[in-house]
Amino acid sequence: MRALVFTVAFLLSAGSAAVAELRGLGRFEQLREAQFIAALYSESPAASAEQLLRGNEYQRMEIRIAKPRVSAKRFRQWWIDGAAINNSTRVLERHIEDFAYFTDLFDVQLLQGDQIIIERPRAGGVDFWLNDTRIGHVAAPQFFNLLLSGWIGEVSLSPRFRTALLNRSVDSGLRQQFDQLLPSAERVAAVSAVFAEAAAGDVTAGEENTGGERERNDPKAAVVQTAPVIEQPLPQAITPAPAAALAAIAAPLPLARGPAAPEPEAEMEADSDSKAAVRRAEVALSAQRLLQRQKYVNDALIRTNKYSRYPRRALATRQQGQVLLNITLDRDGHLAEVTVVQESAHSLLNKAAVRAVRRASPFPPPPGGEEQFTMIVPISFKLVADLPN
Repeated sequence: MRALVFTVAFLLSAGSAAVAELRGLGRFEQLREAQFIAALYSESPAASAEQLLRGNEYQRMEIRIAKPRVSAKRFRQWWIDGAAINNSTRVLERHIEDFAYFTDLFDVQLLQGDQIIIERPRAGGVDFWLNDTRIGHVAAPQFFNLLLSGWIGEVSLSPRFRTALLNRSVDSGLRQQFDQLLPSAERVAAVSAVFAEAAAGDVTAGEENTGGERERNDPKAAVVQTAPVIEQPLPQAITPAPAAALAAIAAPLPLARGPAAPEPEAEMEADSDSKAAVRRAEVALSAQRLLQRQKYVNDALIRTNKYSRYPRRALATRQQGQVLLNITLDRDGHLAEVTVVQESAHSLLNKAAVRAVRRASPFPPPPGGEEQFTMIVPISFKLVADLPN
């Protein structure tokens, strides 16, 4: 019966998207290798990037993994860095619980052909899908805009990717590649089974669904809940995340889960309370680390920008572009490695970007005390147009 619920929910979602039009289609690359192909759908396909980021209508981001494997860490880093680059610390703090929940959902290695859908349905909130299975939901509809900013924000993780998503002229060859990237039947069944089994296990354990704005401790439960209350957006188009306790954030996608051994009811309740306490501690730590990382990335970008210099020859020849760097710092903030993951069309600008990062080092010690800290650093070189007399 639960598998049927998944299927029906997906069909309803697909129906709600019927009026949305394809806004653009882009290939996201790093180190000249395609990571995924993504499509952006909107009810207002002619809207500008700013209008899309402030909108409240139905929108959908659809991702199809192009690389043989994408680690959970890399997938999360794309979203974390994209949000940190394009949003203020104040906005990030508002949505930190939802962001921790979102990154937990995708704590699993992704395979070529996997389909990820992030959509803002008319019923409210934001839904997350993996290979036709709805795996989670958050109540704040503007959380979609926070995620979308990493794709089409002013400082995108890939200028070419951003341009493609905002260009209504879709390349037919890329569209064909997108359509051909599909998960195998076995992969679809495996993902569905994992979530169905997890949901069945929760029922077995006697966990009662009490309803509410979001059932975070079971992302599948949101599929059969009533629609959440739609929050009114703030003037700046980013609404606060719902005031729910950190303890309510959902657990990551389980890799395996065996049948629960029969236990007395009292012992089951005690075990459930113990697990909930552990989970509360884990989630609180996860949210704290996430916020620390986002703040650190923001500060590091500001620091790097101070050391950026526009090459004179590039100015004379009016060269412009954006360079995307992947940098690794040691635990003391010294630059251990810098890699150009996406070049501009001009070698002068590419070299200037690397020099900026080297000048900015050492950075403050990264949070968490890790031996290595990796982040994406975009550096843009833009000429300011002459003002009219």
